[in-house]
Amino acid sequence: MMEYLLKYTDSEDTLRAYGEFGEKWVRIMEAGGSDVVAHTKKLLEDWHQSVLEDRINKIMNGELDDDQ
Repeated sequence: MMEYLLKYTDSEDTLRAYGEFGEKWVRIMEAGGSDVVAHTKKLLEDWHQSVLEDRINKIMNGELDDDQ
């Protein structure tokens, strides 16, 4: 899976963001409890919102390449 992510990683900031996401997920899993699935869903929702907002900002600023 990491090889797949690295293939599509376009910057060191993106790689750092993947690392932070992974660390947050590990903390959720280590905490355990009955809310693991709910916390994981929330983490994924926050991640997707962040990615979407970043993409919208790039589009608005004309920073996206044609192939993205």
